[in-house]
Amino acid sequence: KCVSVCPLGYFGDTAARRCRRCHKGCETCSGRGATQCLSCRRGFYHHQEMNTCVTLCPAGFYADE
Repeated sequence: KCVSVCPLGYFGDTAARRCRRCHKGCETCSGRGATQCLSCRRGFYHHQEMNTCVTLCPAGFYADE
C-alpha cells in the first residue's frame, strides 16, 4: 500500500519510492547499512560513534537505559 511515512524498522528509499527494511536492531535508520541506525529496537543499545545497534556495549561504554 502507499504511505506518506514509512513504519518503524523501515526507511524511505526516495529513488525507488519504496519503504526499505532497516538493518537488524534498528528502529529508525537512514539506510540499509549496519552503520545507518538512528535509534534502536528494545533490547539493543545505540552506539553513537558507530551509528550501530548493539546488544552489549563495548569496552569503555556503558548501557544508559
